[in-house]
Amino acid sequence: MDAQAGFGRIHPAWWTATLIALIATFMWLCTALFAGTLTKSVAVTLTSDRAGLVMESGAKVKLRGVPVGRVAGVEPGSNPVRLKLELFPDQIKHMEFGRGMTQQMSEVPESLCVL
Repeated sequence: MDAQAGFGRIHPAWWTATLIALIATFMWLCTALFAGTLTKSVAVTLTSDRAGLVMESGAKVKLRGVPVGRVAGVEPGSNPVRLKLELFPDQIKHMEFGRGMTQQMSEVPESLCVL
């Protein structure tokens, strides 16, 4: 018998650890992609007199029926409500912000809806 017959083989415990690590990485990647945490976005703060009844984080933001981002958060205040939006960078060029308002709008445009 050869004394070094099993010398070049990898122990089964290492194969198990590798398989568990790969499964955990795959599950994390799927969860992150589903939640949208790996997508690039442009932060925009929108102030309005009212925010609506069902305004929640993660809601879709649509402009003329086209998805342009999602709601990152809502900060209720005394009078102006602040909506923090995460807009898709490729959709920013299709939006008009008015003179002097680069990324802050004073009121919600009629064509911008949050679902």
